[in-house]
This record gives sequence, C-alpha cells and structure tokens, in this order.
Amino acid sequence: NPRELVEQGIERYALQVFDRDAGSALHDRAGGKPVRFEEAGGMLYAYAASLADLEELAGALTARDYVLRQTNLEDLFLRATGKGLNDAQ
Repeated sequence: NPRELVEQGIERYALQVFDRDAGSALHDRAGGKPVRFEEAGGMLYAYAASLADLEELAGALTARDYVLRQTNLEDLFLRATGKGLNDAQ
C-alpha cells in the first residue's frame, strides 16, 4: 500500500521551498530541531515528523516561496535515490 510505504519510510511533513536563496537560511533556523534537508530539481525540501517545526521555519519565508504539505511517494523516491522524479540522470 503506497500510504504505508510513505508512513514507514519518511517523515510525515514536507516544506518545499521553490526559491533556493530564500531557503538557504533555513538550515540555521532549524537549530536543534529534528528536521532533515534535501535538495533536488533546484528546490530545497525540509522534512519533519512535527508540522509545528516546519511551520516555524516557513514563518521566515514569503507565501509564494514555499508549500507545506504531507509527504508522498515522490518524497520517498527522493530520499531513496537522492534525485527527484524530474532530475536529469
């Protein structure tokens, strides 16, 4: 079942930042929070089990620079391969 794969293989929430420059300071803002970062396809992704941790990071961004969502199979693929679905090989 795809939902079970996602639940067992990756954090529950994702903060997808479209502007890499805007997201560059997020690493420092995360501090000691349990947030994992990935870069792919010109975007920065922050993953966490806690929605509140990602909402706090998103507070430093403008609304057009990001989307905050639940993770999906594409996120799991990125974690497993290190590449997004649309990245060149």
